[in-house]
Amino acid sequence: PSNIGLLAALTSLNVSDNQITSPVPSSLAEMSLLEVLDIGGNALDGDGGDLAATLSGLAAVRELHLDRNELSVSGLLESLAPLRQLRFLNASHNRLQGTVSVRYRSLSALEILDLSTNQLSGSVADGSLERLVGLQNNGTIDLSENVGLG
Repeated sequence: PSNIGLLAALTSLNVSDNQITSPVPSSLAEMSLLEVLDIGGNALDGDGGDLAATLSGLAAVRELHLDRNELSVSGLLESLAPLRQLRFLNASHNRLQGTVSVRYRSLSALEILDLSTNQLSGSVADGSLERLVGLQNNGTIDLSENVGLG
């Protein structure tokens, strides 16, 4: 619903597997205490109705599930840079495109990053992924089933 931002004290929201379509209400960004957001398994497509801009306002988010949609958000990781508390990101099984690069170093709190089964491209042999995610904390990255990665 468009007025979901009125639930400002909510810390966890799971609306997965509900056939929610784009756009995601921009009022979601008003949920300043939200730590866990699961909108996986819905019918979000394209850029999710400026999903990246909405999510970037959720400063307290530690866990974000965007998996199993049809998102093709350009620059998703870059747009999530303001989420300094983000530890877990699952954006697998979408249509994300572009390259994975060290430009996303601001996501250094990330411990688990799952971008599997997308359409990402680029080279990952230069050690940039270790710098991308806080692997000093024994982090995990899953980039499997991305045809353009090498």
